[in-house]
Amino acid sequence: MSVFGCLQLHGTLRSHHPIMVRAGAARREIRQAKRAIARAESGKKKGKRIAKADVPRRTAKRGATGLRAPPLPEKQAAAKKRPEAEPEPVDEMEPRFTDAEKKLRALEKKLRAVKAIRALVARGVETDAQQQSKLRSEKALLAQLESIRAEAARGAAAAAAAEEEEPPDAPGATGDDEDMSGLSKLEQRRRLKKRKHLDKVRARQESLLQREARDSEARAARIALAAAPAAKRGRS
Repeated sequence: MSVFGCLQLHGTLRSHHPIMVRAGAARREIRQAKRAIARAESGKKKGKRIAKADVPRRTAKRGATGLRAPPLPEKQAAAKKRPEAEPEPVDEMEPRFTDAEKKLRALEKKLRAVKAIRALVARGVETDAQQQSKLRSEKALLAQLESIRAEAARGAAAAAAAEEEEPPDAPGATGDDEDMSGLSKLEQRRRLKKRKHLDKVRARQESLLQREARDSEARAARIALAAAPAAKRGRS
C-alpha cells in the first residue's frame, strides 16, 4: 500500500473527505446568507451614513496636525450673530514716559552695569577692555544723571506752578464729577484713560521732586563730611 493510502486509512487526511468538503460549503453558504440579511437590514435604518469623503479624518501619524471637520451650520450662524467687541482706544499722542524719564532710566541701567563690574573687580575677577571702558565712564554718567534730574525737577516745578496759576474748571467739566452720560462708550474710555494718564504724570513729577530733594541733602551731607577733616587739620 502506498503512503497516501496509509494516511487516508489512518484518518490523517480527513479534511479531504467528500463529507467534510460538503460541510465547509454549507457553512460558507450560511455566512453569505447572514451577510445578505445584514445588508438588507442596514438599508432600512433611519439616517444617512456619512461618507468618508464628506468629513476628513484626523491623521494618526505622530507630529501631524491632521484635518478638522467643518463647523456645523448652527455654530456658524451663532458666530455671525455674536457682536464684535469694541477695540480698546489707543491714544498715540500721549507718551508713556517723558524724554527726561527715558534718559534717566537709561543712565540708571548703565550705572547698575558699572556697579556690577566694580563688584567683580572687588572679588579679584579680571576685566576686559570693554568693562574697563565702562568703569572709566562712571564719572561722566553720574554728571549726566545729576544734570537730567535737575532739569526734570525744574520742569516739574514749572508745570506745577502753571497748574496752580490756571483758573479752576467749572463743576462737571473735568475730574470725577465730569458728566459723561451723553458720550459714547468709546469716548468715555478715552476720557478715563486721559484722566489716569494725567494722574500718573503728576505722581511721577512729585516723585522726581522728592528724589531731587533727597539727592541734594545727600550731597550736602557728603560735602560736610569731606570738609570736616580739613577743618580739623586747619585748627591744629
